[in-house]
Amino acid sequence: MFSFELVPLPFAIFDEYGGLRKSNKAQLLHKLVAWSEENNDYEVLIVDGKEMLYHAVWSKVGTVRNLLQNFTRAVEKECKVIAVFDSYVEESTKATADKLGHKSLQLLAVHALTGCGTVSYFFGKGKASAVSALLKYEVGLDVLGCQKANIHDILNAGHKFISILYKERLTHTSMNHHRHSIFVSTKNTPTIKRLPPTDLALNEHIKRAHLQTMLWKAADKDEPPVVNITEFGWDVIEGVPTPRTGASQCAPPELMKFVACECSGQSACARKNCSCFSSGVSCTGFCKRMAKDSCNNPHTQAGSR
Repeated sequence: MFSFELVPLPFAIFDEYGGLRKSNKAQLLHKLVAWSEENNDYEVLIVDGKEMLYHAVWSKVGTVRNLLQNFTRAVEKECKVIAVFDSYVEESTKATADKLGHKSLQLLAVHALTGCGTVSYFFGKGKASAVSALLKYEVGLDVLGCQKANIHDILNAGHKFISILYKERLTHTSMNHHRHSIFVSTKNTPTIKRLPPTDLALNEHIKRAHLQTMLWKAADKDEPPVVNITEFGWDVIEGVPTPRTGASQCAPPELMKFVACECSGQSACARKNCSCFSSGVSCTGFCKRMAKDSCNNPHTQAGSR
């Protein structure tokens, strides 16, 4: 049963309008900044002068000297301060690398898997918990974004990491099993979007994350890698890239016979050979007539009054 989404879309990673769920990317930034600020005992402070210009007070009247004075007050510290313009401060990057060690190379994959511009995030699973999981466990996400990596290794690493996000005590990596386990172990019945996606839906999600990580890792190259995006979780419909859901049927065929009819014609759903009508329930959006005006099921019509 839980190998099916039980809804039209995998709502753990798609919103109610069929779009990719958007993540709060600021969470990742705040997590990394917190590490860079843990040790404030320093002799020299290097600041991004270009960024500080946005924080200095720009008077409506005055001279350049007044602006420089305001800027100086904004960056004034007890230690020596060096303002660098058109450059990045290395301190926060170094602090992040020191904290993550060799796992810093997997940070791009974590960011992609948990939501970016082209990959959805998992409902209720933020960036902070993802980085904590990366620190605590060895999951081998360095294969994501590697053009020569085997797709089996990529999917296996992705499944392992997402399994940890949902069930920290990792005994297996099957999302279908996790869906059932979470459903039966939760005191209050969880909403469908709080369950992880099925294995098939997660496969497509991991492929999209792999593609995005591959493009990021090629940022220092002259050109991006030449790939067919339909091999990485995307369909191209009328020239528009569309994320593949990985869900072919939302429920088992045996169940769909009871919750979805195939009635057609002018008297659609009006007779008892309609499975919905004969069961005493209204038709739904899964039925052939999609419970619209052409549906003559009296239970459907009664429910729409």
